[in-house]
Amino acid sequence: MNAEYKIDARLRRRHIIDMLIPTILTITINIISRPTITFVILCLALLILGLVVAIRARGTQRKIIVDDKYITYINLLSTRKLLISEIKGHRIGGGVVRLIPISQLEKPIIIEHIFDFDNSDEFVDWLWANFDDLKNTDQKGEEKALLENTSFGATKDAVLKNLAATKQSVSGYNYNGFVLSFICFILVAISYIASLTNTLNRYYTVFLLLFPLYGLYMIIKSKGLISISAIPGNSVRPSVFIGFVIPSILLFINSKRFDTVNDKPWIWVGILITTAVLLLFYSTLKRRVTAPNGGELLSFLFAASIFGFGAARQINYVYDTSPIVVYRAKVLGRGERMNRSLHYYITMSPWGPQKEVREIKVSWNTYLFCESNDSIQVYCKEGLLHTPWFVVVTKK
Repeated sequence: MNAEYKIDARLRRRHIIDMLIPTILTITINIISRPTITFVILCLALLILGLVVAIRARGTQRKIIVDDKYITYINLLSTRKLLISEIKGHRIGGGVVRLIPISQLEKPIIIEHIFDFDNSDEFVDWLWANFDDLKNTDQKGEEKALLENTSFGATKDAVLKNLAATKQSVSGYNYNGFVLSFICFILVAISYIASLTNTLNRYYTVFLLLFPLYGLYMIIKSKGLISISAIPGNSVRPSVFIGFVIPSILLFINSKRFDTVNDKPWIWVGILITTAVLLLFYSTLKRRVTAPNGGELLSFLFAASIFGFGAARQINYVYDTSPIVVYRAKVLGRGERMNRSLHYYITMSPWGPQKEVREIKVSWNTYLFCESNDSIQVYCKEGLLHTPWFVVVTKK
């Protein structure tokens, strides 16, 4: 086979336009919102824009060359070449093609966004026809190991029945975690806006803390029959990733509603919680039928980190029973910044436990009623983890 596959010309134009429009709009909005912007900053922004355009344009020059001996992939900054006779097989999924060499000394060729190329279907069909599907081979090996493991059932039929029941329970866990998390999140947002009691938030926090831990319990109890891989279809074992990570992310988002005076205490608690969760997961590896791959380990590291730090912040203020102390501070300045969306900031004078001038992000309503030199109230509490947290309240 002799062929050359280039990026679709229509996609090349679309990629550059899609990148140019938001970048130009961002620069324009910043110029309008900051009339005093200096010429140097403007030139720097245009220089960055030019570099991004050049890099993006270079990226559209990617191509795949197939001849009688080699497969060559020309990427943004590198060129990779493999002998066709030295290719062990492929892994294709999610728009990414991985060509795995026989020798472990050789690096695989990874082609991202494969369907951006002209006649990409022809190239993919050629790979399927001439090389082994290593993903399928890996799954068959994993399934064979599961069926031969008597800890999951005395017979193969018993193992298959156990696996089917496990998939059903994991599916229910993921579905409930996704739906219930968002329902509770909306209810807490409504109660917060309406200035109702904190009771609902406490129950919601208990749910967000316990639901991921129950997923971890399912992993431990299954002895390796359940994974936490973020990539579906890479394993015959069901994954609790959705049910674990969605509550963890919402826990972290909800914990960012308030500012803290000193981040060190809750950061250390977050590290301890994350480490404990990782150690619990590590304890399951000795009972695993198959060793976890890199994707599964990275998935769990991400999920555990989000859970740990979100839990530390949320616990600090939701279960804080200390009295509210009101301080007064002065608005020293305010501003806006564009970072994907427009954010609002005010600079506050020192107050109470906050010994230095500090800039904090505020809502649009708070920003609207805060002018320079205005006096504002700061409602502060000690925090369960002795990390003081506060809310800014305007007098208007």
